[in-house]
Amino acid sequence: MEIQKEIELEDIEKLLGTNSLVIFSSGQIKRVILPSHGIVEITTHADKVTYVENKIKEKF
Repeated sequence: MEIQKEIELEDIEKLLGTNSLVIFSSGQIKRVILPSHGIVEITTHADKVTYVENKIKEKF
């Protein structure tokens, strides 16, 4: 999972057709490129996003 540093509001329209998540927090806009499979967990603290975590389970 790749977290892109801040993006601009006008860049959001360019993301149409991609497998992305856009997060608005603390006056910032960030893009997360979602993995092909797995769980993406967002952790917040004090009304702000603090972590974005990718969890992938491998079936054996």
